[in-house]
Amino acid sequence: RFRFGREFARSGRGWGLARCPQPLARGGLARVQCQLQPLARALGTRTPHEILGVQPGENAQRVREAYLRAALRHHPDRNPGSAQAADKFREVARAFETLSAETSIAREPEFEFATAAAASTPTSQQAGKRGESGGLSDAEAQAQFVALFADSVAMSRELEAKEGAQPTQPLQFRREQLVSATDGSPAVRTTTTTAHSERHEITVRNLSLADDANLAQLIARCSTRGFDVTGGGEYLRDWADLLLKSQVRSLSLHSDELIAAPGFAQLCAGLPSSLQELRVSGLALSSGAKAAGNSVTELLLPLCNRIADPSSSLQVLQLDHSELGADESAVQALGHSLFCSPLLSLLELRHSSLGDAGVKSLFGAFLNSTKKPFEAGAVGGSSEAARCFSALNLHDNEIGDEGASALGLALGSGRLAINELTLRGNLIGSVGASSLADGLIQSENALAALTELSLASNQIGDVGASALSLALANPGCALSKLDLENNSISDAGVASLSSAIANDICTLADLNLASNAIGDVGGCALGHALKFSKQLRELTLSSNRLGDEGGAALAEGITAKSELHWLHLGSNSLGSIAGASLGAALSRTGKLAWLVLSNNQLADEGARALAQGLLENSSLSVLLLANNGIGETGAQHLANAIAHGALKLSDLDLGSNALGDGCALSLVEGLLARQAPLNSLWLKSNGMGHVAAGALARLLRSEGAGLQKLNLGGNPLGDAGASQLAEALGIAALSTLKLNACAISDRGANSLASTLRLNSCTLSSLSLNGNRIGDSGAAALGAALRTNSNLEHLSLENNLLDDQGAAELARGLQDNDSLRTLILNGNCIGDAGALALGHALGTNGGLARLELRFNGLSDAAKLTLRDMWADSGRNLHSMQLWL
Repeated sequence: RFRFGREFARSGRGWGLARCPQPLARGGLARVQCQLQPLARALGTRTPHEILGVQPGENAQRVREAYLRAALRHHPDRNPGSAQAADKFREVARAFETLSAETSIAREPEFEFATAAAASTPTSQQAGKRGESGGLSDAEAQAQFVALFADSVAMSRELEAKEGAQPTQPLQFRREQLVSATDGSPAVRTTTTTAHSERHEITVRNLSLADDANLAQLIARCSTRGFDVTGGGEYLRDWADLLLKSQVRSLSLHSDELIAAPGFAQLCAGLPSSLQELRVSGLALSSGAKAAGNSVTELLLPLCNRIADPSSSLQVLQLDHSELGADESAVQALGHSLFCSPLLSLLELRHSSLGDAGVKSLFGAFLNSTKKPFEAGAVGGSSEAARCFSALNLHDNEIGDEGASALGLALGSGRLAINELTLRGNLIGSVGASSLADGLIQSENALAALTELSLASNQIGDVGASALSLALANPGCALSKLDLENNSISDAGVASLSSAIANDICTLADLNLASNAIGDVGGCALGHALKFSKQLRELTLSSNRLGDEGGAALAEGITAKSELHWLHLGSNSLGSIAGASLGAALSRTGKLAWLVLSNNQLADEGARALAQGLLENSSLSVLLLANNGIGETGAQHLANAIAHGALKLSDLDLGSNALGDGCALSLVEGLLARQAPLNSLWLKSNGMGHVAAGALARLLRSEGAGLQKLNLGGNPLGDAGASQLAEALGIAALSTLKLNACAISDRGANSLASTLRLNSCTLSSLSLNGNRIGDSGAAALGAALRTNSNLEHLSLENNLLDDQGAAELARGLQDNDSLRTLILNGNCIGDAGALALGHALGTNGGLARLELRFNGLSDAAKLTLRDMWADSGRNLHSMQLWL
C-alpha cells in the first residue's frame, strides 16, 4: 500500500494536501490509501522510469525525490474533480512501488501532519489568559507545556502500533496557535514535533503580527487549531509513561521564547535510562510560579537526580537561553550532579546569565566536596581522579574575572578536566585569564586534557596573554587550538605568546588573534617564532595594525620547513614590500594552502612580487586579493603565474580592484593555459564590460574549464555581456553565477532565460539583484522555470518588477519543483502580484523561501499570503516567508 497524506483542520474543511473521510483517520492521523492495481493496466506502454522522469540506474534518493514531486503535482486535492489527475497520481504511486521493489531501495520515511486538536480533543479553545504582570498565567503555562508534548503521545502510540516499522522512521506534527507575545501583541506560535524510535524533537517558533492591521482571517484560522487543555495532564502523564518505556536516545525541546514549563519536572522524572542526549532551549518559570515563590531549583531537581543516577546513560546536556543563572541553588544542584555524574561529558549552558556567582556555584562541589568525582569520569594517572568533560560551553554568560578565577581553581584542584572549553563572549579580563592559566599549570590532569580554548570577545590584554603563554610553554600542555579574537592584546602580549610558540614542546596548531591591536613589533615577534615552530598550522591576524615591516617579518618566518597551512592577513596595511616578502616565502614553502590578503594595499608592485613566488609554488589552493588596488600590470603578472607555474589554485578572488577588460583578457588566457581547473573566480566591481564577459564566456566554453562559481557583480556588463555569458552556460559546468548590479535589462534577462530552458544548463544559483529587469524579463524567466529542473536559487532583488512580472513568475512556479529560494525584495509588486505568487504555491512543491519585503503589499495582502503559504502545507517557520 501507499500512504500519502497531510491534513490540517481548517473551519471544517481539509487544510493542506489531503482531505480524508473520517473513517480513514486513526490516532489523529489522516491518510489517503491507494490500492495498487495490476501493473500492466496501470503503466501501459510507459516504463516506471519514464513516469517518474528518472534515468535507469538512478540512485534511491533521486527516485524518491522524483516521486514526491510528481505525487504533489497530481494529488487529487490539488486538482479537485480532475479524473486525469487522479489517474496520474495512481500511476506515479505504482511506478515508485515498482522501482522500490526492483532496486530494493529504502522507503521514504513517512511524515504525517495533524493538528493538536486532532491529536488530543476535537474542541478548540484558547488556553488560559494572560496574567496581570504581563507574563503567562499558571494555567496558560501548563497548557503551553502540555501542548508541546500532546502530539508526541499520539506519535509514540502510532510508532508502537506500526508493525515492522524501520527504527529511524519518523513521524511529524505541525500546529499553529494564536498567542500573545511578551509585549501583548498578537503572534502565531508554530510547534513542530518530530519523533522516531531514537529521537524526539520539539521546536517552537513565534511570528509577531504586531504590524498587521487586519488579523480577523488569521484569528479565524488559528482558532480552529487551538489546543484545549481538557485532559492535558493525562496526556502529559501518558507521554511521560511512554517515554519512560521507550528506547529514545535523544530528546530536544527548542523555543525562540522562554517556555514557562511547570511540567518540566514531570518530564525529567520520566526520562528513560536509554537517553543519551537532552537539549532544552528557552526554559523559565511562569510569572504565576514566580509570584507563588516557586524556584528553578524545583524545576531542575528531577533532572539533577537523573544526571547523578549511576544507571543514567546521559552524555550530552544542553540548557541554552534559560533562567538558570537567576537561581543560585539551581546552579549549585546542577554542579553537584555534574560532580557525581557517571557519564555526562558534554555540557552547554550558553546564554543563561550565570555570571560570576553562577560559575562559583556550578563548580563549588569540585572545590568543597570531601569525596572524589565519580570514578567513571576519571582521567590521567594521578592518585586523585579528575572529572573529565569532552566539552564545556559557557558562551555569553556575563562571566567576569571572579567567575574565571573560580573555574581556574576548580581546574587547579585536580578534580576537573576539560577537553574543549568555550568562554566566548563574556567579560573576562587579564586577571581572569591569568587565573585560568594558573589553574591549568597547577593540575597535570587539567593541563594534559585541555586541547581547545576559546576566549574570543572578552577583555583580555597583554598580562592575560603572557599568563596563557606560560601554560603553553609547560611540558604537560596539550593545547592545540587557542582563540583570542576580539580582545585587547597588543605587541607585548604577542611577544610572550611568540616565545611560547617558538618552544619545541609547544603543541599549539591553531592561533586566532584577529581584531586585536597588534602592530609591526608583534608581527616581527611572530615571524621569529614561525622559524622554530614545529606545530603551528593556522595563524589568523586579520583586522590588526600590521604594516610592511610586520608582514615582511611574518613572511620571512615561513621557511622551507614551515608547517603553516593557513595565513590570514586581511584588513591590515600591507603594501608592496610585504607582498615581495610573501612572494619569496611562497617560492620556498610547500605547505601553505590558504593565503588571505584582502583589504590591504599591495597594488601592482605587490601583486607582481606575489606572482613571482607563485611561479615556483605548488601548494597554494586559495588566494584572496580583493580590494588591493591591483590594476592591469599586476593582473597580467598574476595571469602569467597561473598559466606557466605549477600552481594548483582552486579559488581566486580579485574583486574590488581595477582590472578592466584588458586584465580580464590576460587572466582568461592564463586560465586557459593551465592544466588544473579553477573552482571559484570572483571578479566583482572591476570595471569590466562586455569584452570581459566575452572572454569569460570563452573560458566557460573551453573543454575541462571546470569553473563552478563566478561572481561578476558590480561590473557594467550590460545586456551584451549577459547574452555572451548566456550562450556559454549551456555548455559550462557552472553552478553559481552572480550578476548583481551589472546594468542588465529585459533583453539580457531574456538571453539568460533562453539558456535556463536547456536541459544541459547546470546552473543552480542565479543572482540578478540591482539591475533593470522588468516584466518582460520576468516573463522569460518564468517560462524558463516551467522546464528547468536544476535552478534552486533565483534572486531578482531591487529590479523593476510589478504585478504583471510577479504573475509571470508565478506561472512558472506552478510547474516547477526545483526552485527552493525566490527573492523579490525591493521591486514594485503590489497585492495582485503577491496573491498570484500565493496561488502558485498550491501546485508548487519545492519553494521553501519567498521574500517580498520592501514592495507595495498591504497588510491584508500579507495576511492572505501567509494563509496561502500555510494552506499549501508549508509551515510559517520551518520554511521562510519574508514580507
